[in-house]
Amino acid sequence: MIGCDDDLSKYDLVIAPVLYMVKGDYDTKISKFVKQGGHFVTTFFSGYVDEHDLVTLGGYPGKFRDIMGIWVEEIDAVPKERENHFTWEGLEYTAKTLCDLLHTESAEVLAAYTDDFYAGMPALTMNEYGEGKAYYIATSSDPDFYYTFFERMAVELNIPSLGEAPKDVELTLRSKGSNSLIFALNHGYESKCFKIWSDATDLLTGEEFKASEEIWIGNMGVRILKTQ
Repeated sequence: MIGCDDDLSKYDLVIAPVLYMVKGDYDTKISKFVKQGGHFVTTFFSGYVDEHDLVTLGGYPGKFRDIMGIWVEEIDAVPKERENHFTWEGLEYTAKTLCDLLHTESAEVLAAYTDDFYAGMPALTMNEYGEGKAYYIATSSDPDFYYTFFERMAVELNIPSLGEAPKDVELTLRSKGSNSLIFALNHGYESKCFKIWSDATDLLTGEEFKASEEIWIGNMGVRILKTQ
């Protein structure tokens, strides 16, 4: 997690979902980041207001409109018991909660809605902006989409992963100085197996693991792994 005042130049990818409030000149900061080769991802309900919660005029996503290369005409609020869909790279994914009805200005359409009166309108876009790219996800989807989308982006940008984890297992790295800890959380109700790419010691149990060795974690369990 980073703040509006943090330096973006050290990052390859910045993800800002539902960035409803854009404070000060943060759009200028994002613009510079993308122009210099960064990849930026934002979503529906972004760019609506400034730091005073005053609506940004000129169409949405507000100050990000040029960066994203789109403008949002309106939003379809989808009832909880219903869902739309979109197709991306041959696979269908759900579109729920909110669906932006948008038009492209300079962006490329990567996926489109398949249902309702706005079938065929963009659901996922990419805009080449300077040396970088800006992606807009126009709706809320399911975990399978996000996992696949960001996994492919990580591969494209050569962003290394911490290891290999199945569904429901979250791996998070926290570092300070020469010390690095991997927090492994199992959000599911079954024991799962995962791997990390370095030797490590579990600070809770004292167990030691080699790089790429299978590590079991119990249902709703946690491991804190000190890497070596």
